Amino acid sequence: FFMGRGCPYKCTYCFNTGYNKLSEGKGNIVRMRSVDNVIKEIKEVYEKEKIECAHFYDDTFTLAGKPWLREFAKRMKEEIGIPFVCNVRPNTIDEEMVQILKSGGCYTAWMGVETADDEVRNGLLKRELSKEDMLNACRLFRKYKIKTVPQIMLGLPTKDTFKKDLETLRFCIKLKPTFVCSSIFYPYPSTEL
Repeated sequence: FFMGRGCPYKCTYCFNTGYNKLSEGKGNIVRMRSVDNVIKEIKEVYEKEKIECAHFYDDTFTLAGKPWLREFAKRMKEEIGIPFVCNVRPNTIDEEMVQILKSGGCYTAWMGVETADDEVRNGLLKRELSKEDMLNACRLFRKYKIKTVPQIMLGLPTKDTFKKDLETLRFCIKLKPTFVCSSIFYPYPSTEL
């Protein structure tokens, strides 16, 4: 499922920067569906397919904001009652956000880490994330027994690529995740990278 569309971040490997340029002057970059609309869609699929969990593929589930997510979590738990998986951005996570996610049935949070190298992550990739953001998010998810899956990119176009990949592996061990998802960097056409 998708709760909305759009992403305000400017990661150099992502299509959203180009998409945002196409959308300039046409309203908010991030647009959320109403909670009623999302719950209605989940109910329709659940009644037809008897799904065991819901997966939200929004780039950053937590961009909806706490008021929206509080209402969603309450209704998800009461009206549907199945767990869900979502993508989060570590710098949007605080304890209250994790409590809201947990109350609605979140059992796994995926998050983009990409690389442990600060210069590559925040310079080359323009992620604007600190290691502390990632460590804190994983710590809070563990506290509330929500599984974490950091996503990393191997083979980024940098010097000492293999050395940086090993540094990322060591950092992921510090995160104490449930699982790590790694992919090999692929430069999509028309992205900055």
